[in-house]
Order: sequence, then C-alpha cells, then structure tokens
Amino acid sequence: MNDGSANGGVPAKGERLSADQVRYAIASMTAAEKTRVEKVARYFANSMSEYGWYKDLINETALRALEGRRAWLHGQTPAEFYAKTMRSIVFEWREKRKADGEARREAALTAPEADSTEEEIRFAERKKKVLAEFDDDPVARQIVVGMMDGRRGEALRLLSGLDPVGFASAQKRIKRRLHKFFGSELE
Repeated sequence: MNDGSANGGVPAKGERLSADQVRYAIASMTAAEKTRVEKVARYFANSMSEYGWYKDLINETALRALEGRRAWLHGQTPAEFYAKTMRSIVFEWREKRKADGEARREAALTAPEADSTEEEIRFAERKKKVLAEFDDDPVARQIVVGMMDGRRGEALRLLSGLDPVGFASAQKRIKRRLHKFFGSELE
C-alpha cells in the first residue's frame, strides 16, 4: 500500500488516504458537498424507515474512515465515498436487525409459559404512565402507541394521518414530553 511518501505525502489515485488526510477531506468539504452527502444519508436512512438516523449514518461513515475500517481512496469525492460506505453500513444494520428479529422470534417460540414477572408488571405500569402523558394529545398518543407496536418511519406517519411537516412537529412534541417524563434516563 502506498502511503504517498514517495510523492510528497499525496497518495496516488486509487490509494487509501491516511487518517489525517481523511480528517482534512471531511473538514474541507464545501457546503454543496455537505448538502449532497446529507441527501444521500437521508435516502439511505429513509430506506430503513428510520427518518432521523441520517446524521448517525453520516457520523458512522466518518468514524469508520477515521478509524481505518473503511478506505477513502484518493480521487474519490466525498459524495462517492459516503454513498458507498453508507450503503454497506445500511446493509449491515439491516442484516443485524433481521438476525435480531429472528433471534427474538426463536426465543419467543422456545420460552416456557410463565406468569407475569415483576419486571413485566413494572414495564406494563410504566407503559400506562407514558401513554397517560399523552392523554391530552390524541395524535401524539397514536404515534407513541404505534412506536410501542414497533412501527417506524413512514408507516408511523401514515398511521398518524399527518403530512410530513405535521408529523415532524408531533415527533418533536413527543420527544420533549418523553424527555420531561424520563429526564436523565434518556441521556
């Protein structure tokens, strides 16, 4: 692997950038490049029905490049690098989600029948208290119930019957109330 030392610290086209070069490439992205990367991230996050995850996806991509787990090649534009890396991250996340779901289903099928444990009772009581926080906001309550049922993203928005702007507003209200309810437990 050529680290670029033979030609003044600049790797040849197609060679891997060093961590410092990656840091510089990220820091020197233009506003247009940042916008394009954000659009790509939103696309991939929405493809997973996880609307707010695009920033996590951008950060995870940068982290992998800085740690050397993902090669940013010399000559690759930020949009190209981020798009390729985000695609593989989303694939990993989907596979993990699929494996986790299969493991939960298997555990549910093999779990012995038992009476409710104290933990299950506490969880049910807490769930009732959370829902009671939204008694005065039926739309937000419907969204919270959908979230508890495992719905995410567009499916949740459709359940609420809101347009994207109204849905985003409801999500913010929910987040504020949940933060107030749980306090530091959400940190």
